[in-house]
Amino acid sequence: MHLHCQGKKLLLMSQKDQNHQVQIIVAIVGLIGVLSSALIAKVPTPSPTPSPTIPSTPSPPPSQSPVNFSISDDLGTDIGQVSEQVTVWIDGKMVGTLTVNQDFPQSILRVTVPSSGHHTYTASARATFKDGIVRTCAGQGTIDVSNGKNFKLLANIGGNNCSVLLAEE
Repeated sequence: MHLHCQGKKLLLMSQKDQNHQVQIIVAIVGLIGVLSSALIAKVPTPSPTPSPTIPSTPSPPPSQSPVNFSISDDLGTDIGQVSEQVTVWIDGKMVGTLTVNQDFPQSILRVTVPSSGHHTYTASARATFKDGIVRTCAGQGTIDVSNGKNFKLLANIGGNNCSVLLAEE
């Protein structure tokens, strides 16, 4: 049954309709309660999650003490060399320049690195010979360093090619 009042619609329900509506609402609420209880009962209670196990990383080796070694260069009088200057880099860091000539036919460079083991080297040389020829040579490689080791600079000259290397003595 509908009643119109000043253009608005009002809904009138009988007492019987209202009781029936309340019963439906109570039934729905009850059903929701039962379903909620059933779901809660079936959902397992989460057990505490153990914290993830983080694999232990190996500790770094004990800090090694610095290692000292030497690099020597000799004047190549047997090939007519008058003088030579060789600049040496170890692990990308310039460690010094060796100079040899007729007055000082041997030069020794003492080098310190943080640890023993393999280290890279680069050497750049400029040599002057009796006939006035000046040669520029370079070389690079890896040396195995340990405390007290000695290395010698060697030049490999052939035709227009020239290279420098460090050889263990």
